[in-house]
Amino acid sequence: MGSTIPELIVENIRSTLVEMQTTAGFNFDWKHVYKYLHSETVPDTPSALIETDEATGEPKAYPIWQGTLPVTVHGMHQCPHTEDDDPGAVGFGMAGDIWRGMMADVTRGGNAYDTRLIGFDVLYPFPGWVYCVVRFEIDFQARLDDPQSTRN
Repeated sequence: MGSTIPELIVENIRSTLVEMQTTAGFNFDWKHVYKYLHSETVPDTPSALIETDEATGEPKAYPIWQGTLPVTVHGMHQCPHTEDDDPGAVGFGMAGDIWRGMMADVTRGGNAYDTRLIGFDVLYPFPGWVYCVVRFEIDFQARLDDPQSTRN
């Protein structure tokens, strides 16, 4: 069974985030990128979690459905407790990595026609942890009679 266009978009996001490494000019070597968390265990950090919300859209000229897929990328990093730590720099560095990585290919490997940054936030949920949330909207088209295809 083939993947739907939204599934291909999420897989492209995962691949994009996995490739973000310091050798490519990013702030961090991203250890893991999850499409969902498997267990209660704390992941190696920095890590990212991809969350999607309900895709909305409308039919266009048959057989095309034009939709928008809201995507939130959560970044998490466990920081050591030292006087040199700057949690703000860590959080904004993670958000910047995600932002830059996602905007490098707004077509999500040819499966979308636009990726828009909607907003971001940096949080400090408990001592030693920094968390960022970066929100995007991804516009795509799929066939009403074949959600695995964007072609007419």
